[in-house]
Amino acid sequence: PSRQRLTAYSAVEYTYSWESCAAYDTIDYYCVRISIRPATGGHSKVTWAASYEAPLHETDKWDEFFRVEFAKSLEKLRTIACTAAMPIAW
Repeated sequence: PSRQRLTAYSAVEYTYSWESCAAYDTIDYYCVRISIRPATGGHSKVTWAASYEAPLHETDKWDEFFRVEFAKSLEKLRTIACTAAMPIAW
């Protein structure tokens, strides 16, 4: 939605974070972190966390926005990982 910059990346820990460089709509600032951890049965658990600064009366709107938009991104990641048969060594 706005310009973003990578703030952290770890190939060892399978994590990355990014933040906004400019306001987007009524969000003044946001930062996001995604991590991938091993799970049972040869699967992985992907977790996503975001924090943002926006007017309190718009919290429900932005919570839903982030849930919907990042669900799409995580689904794309799952599809790519499953079809690419990318081995991950833990």
